[in-house]
Amino acid sequence: MRLAKFCVMVDREASGHLNEYQLAQLNRTVLARLTPEDGGSSRMIGTAEMIDVNYIEEFEFEIRPQERLSEAVDWAEEIVSKRRQKYTEMYDWRER
Repeated sequence: MRLAKFCVMVDREASGHLNEYQLAQLNRTVLARLTPEDGGSSRMIGTAEMIDVNYIEEFEFEIRPQERLSEAVDWAEEIVSKRRQKYTEMYDWRER
């Protein structure tokens, strides 16, 4: 996860990703969380993107996660681009 430009999580059923979500939040990893319309695997995750952070976003799907994958990737790419631009402006040692 730390080496990826961004991550996509399918939050359909419990599979041990409660910790992965917390790691993404802690490490400020850009994360698109795909959840079924009727809810994800747990109510213990998914609140950070409501107001606290701008680098995690939930995308609800009806039947298959692929329904929203393109939108999720576009969102993640935009966040990464904004982040890169701001850090480049802030740190003169970064390549322009």
